[in-house]
Amino acid sequence: CRSECYSRFTYVISIHRSRRQFFIIVLIFFNIIRYFLFGFHAEKSYQCLIISTFCFLIIPIFFINIVLSKVIYIVICIFCIINFLLFAPADTIKRPLPNKKKRIIRKITTTIIGLIYSILSIVFYNHWISAILISALIIQAIVINPLTYKILKQPYNNYKNYKSD
Repeated sequence: CRSECYSRFTYVISIHRSRRQFFIIVLIFFNIIRYFLFGFHAEKSYQCLIISTFCFLIIPIFFINIVLSKVIYIVICIFCIINFLLFAPADTIKRPLPNKKKRIIRKITTTIIGLIYSILSIVFYNHWISAILISALIIQAIVINPLTYKILKQPYNNYKNYKSD
């Protein structure tokens, strides 16, 4: 699978930069919420490489190295939760989610997980775990946003075009 290849690539980069444990924890928190949210999948290999590197290395390292006020953390959390409420789950053309009940369950579950991540990131403010939680929220808010799909020329709301056999 192409995404596994790029996860391995970013993993190798993180090892080189002595951030292996950090990278693994970012992936765990990201994948917990990603399971329910779905989200953008790059169509081209180079897009996947660039997006994966940005998401799993640059964003988390930014939040570890930059001190932001607690108010900014709260604003980021609110922004992400609003994104989840508006756009979750974001299916793909290869994995549409036509079942309305499942979409609602995933939206609720995602919002709950997002709220838990938000609360924990504020409780552990100025700690590396807070940076990881905020990073997971931001990454997921980006990959479910219709603007991301539009910029990368991917169809959005694929379940609306799904035709069952």
